[in-house]
Amino acid sequence: MSHALPTKPADRGDPPEDWVPVERRWLGLDRRSLPAGITVAVIAILFTAVLPFLNDSISWNNPIVAGDRIALGPQAVVTPPLGWQLVNGVRVGEQTTAGAAAVLTDAGVTMNLAVEALPDGVDMLLTTITGDISRSAQGTGLRADSTAVHLTTAGGLTAAVQRWSSPSTSGVVAVIADPPADGSGSPTAVVIQASGPGSALDTVIADVDRTIRGVTRGGNR
Repeated sequence: MSHALPTKPADRGDPPEDWVPVERRWLGLDRRSLPAGITVAVIAILFTAVLPFLNDSISWNNPIVAGDRIALGPQAVVTPPLGWQLVNGVRVGEQTTAGAAAVLTDAGVTMNLAVEALPDGVDMLLTTITGDISRSAQGTGLRADSTAVHLTTAGGLTAAVQRWSSPSTSGVVAVIADPPADGSGSPTAVVIQASGPGSALDTVIADVDRTIRGVTRGGNR
């Protein structure tokens, strides 16, 4: 009876290049990669959780006080309502160049002020703006609450004002003609848009109305 000789164990060759010895592993991971991985995780947590939390925790506090006026465009001045927060804009006296736009907020309502070209009068620009709103998300299902109202501001400027509402938002648009003081150049308009969720606008409509009626010209530097 013959007996088979024991065979030599197969030569397994060198370990693969990505093989990590047991003594250098921790929970199956290469210990050398842990510092880099932890750094990446910390940065991710910082930008996705910590910074947004801090941003939400710090309240904005830049209220309008008595005597504040907003310099808008080359010659228009707006008197904003007391207590509203000035998110963006230039107060008269803060710098020599007036801002092209301003943003105010209060009670969930945002009031945007800007200077725009006025090629065809206040009514045409008002129609264009309300049409743009009706095509936006906030203006879906928009309806005009009344016909446009025409008035003259405290500075003698002609304005057209329109209130509107949708199932989720209500707002008002005012276009205030601001022709060049010397009669030259292209006419412009101060456009004031205020809007907020639901009936929020109703709680501050008096403030918005005073802002519209208080637009004047000059003295913004």
